Amino acid sequence: MDQSGWKGPENLGRDCADGERDGQGLGFVGCRRSGDGNRACIGFWQQTGRVHRGGDRIEQACQRDLQPGRRGDGDSGRQRRTVARQDEYAGERGIRYGSADGVAEGECGRTDDQRCRRVRDQQSHRNHRRRLVATVANPSANLWTAPILDRLAGERDEKPLAVPTVRALAPRFGGTSLYYLSSLSTGDGLWRFQDGQALEIWKAAEGALFEPPAVHADGRRVAVALRGQGKLRLQLVSADGSESQLLTDAVDVRGAASWSPDGKWIVTGGSDAKGPGLFMIPVGGGAPVRLAEMGLDPVWSPDGTLIVYTGANVGGFAPLLAMRPNGTSVELPAIRVSAEGERHRFLPDGRGLVYMQGLSMLQDFWLLDLTTKTTRQLTRLNNSAAMRTFDITPDGKQIVFDRLRENSDIVLIDLPK
Repeated sequence: MDQSGWKGPENLGRDCADGERDGQGLGFVGCRRSGDGNRACIGFWQQTGRVHRGGDRIEQACQRDLQPGRRGDGDSGRQRRTVARQDEYAGERGIRYGSADGVAEGECGRTDDQRCRRVRDQQSHRNHRRRLVATVANPSANLWTAPILDRLAGERDEKPLAVPTVRALAPRFGGTSLYYLSSLSTGDGLWRFQDGQALEIWKAAEGALFEPPAVHADGRRVAVALRGQGKLRLQLVSADGSESQLLTDAVDVRGAASWSPDGKWIVTGGSDAKGPGLFMIPVGGGAPVRLAEMGLDPVWSPDGTLIVYTGANVGGFAPLLAMRPNGTSVELPAIRVSAEGERHRFLPDGRGLVYMQGLSMLQDFWLLDLTTKTTRQLTRLNNSAAMRTFDITPDGKQIVFDRLRENSDIVLIDLPK
């Protein structure tokens, strides 16, 4: 059979079988008659976008579409798509697809009955239609929980954490409240979830938030990074959102921040007039104190004696480092975490540090015992959604983390003629 003009992958029979096994729908069937009178058929799988020739399912559909007087699978809506993308899949010669009226378009040159006139009218209409293919972003973000057990916790142990808002990410506990980021329009604001009720305490319209909030242990005060005068600046917000106060204009903040247990300092990464560094910022006013020449996403231990942060990003990963509030370094085991996100938090009793480790889309939680300096894996999760930020429940029994998916929809827009 003359196969010139066809395009498509090799081993088509295998690909067709794969499509059926995966439950992917047959988008359209096309038929072409060669010079020796033989018929060749192709199929287009909607979900994969691949074109395949032959196969029992395609042959049967093609036979139905070529029978005179048959309209094919009209209820499935396939016949109106049989002529789509003809130029892309057919090559220079073109493929005569089976039409909605049961007539091969290639045969219409030899007759002038009513069905062929409809085929020509449809083709003329398609030739004058202008369409735009576009993608529409539809990202999702939700909160999940995983227990801290004496064994590995798996997918069966994790559960979604229901909050009233559709979107939720960057969880932080303070007092009896759970704070997180969410949005009602463009940009994320700050929400407080308590006793089954969610309250928006900072609206994105007043300044979108891009980093997790720093929540004091009592939950009454929150520090957020807001853009102003060309830099990110820490601002204090009350638990109900009624009061706000700029902390300092001297540090251009980067990454997450953390409170000292006594509520007198906030530690954060960023830059000042001398360049990048790790800084302690006094809540009551005064000049920031530089602790290190580089550092991001610091976390202050519950007893106030240790600050753990990430060092320089090398190849997408950064080491976990530690120091005392006076700047004295503390040795930790060699642990590297993803540089994207906030990957470590102290247990409420301060005896251990939970951290995320693994490939970017397959992160698991691990526990570092700060007394013995030994580590053990806490979870084995298989979900491919991105995990960026987490926190530990006040009782120390659960990890609450976010899962983010960058979904998008493909839309076809008819343009005016």
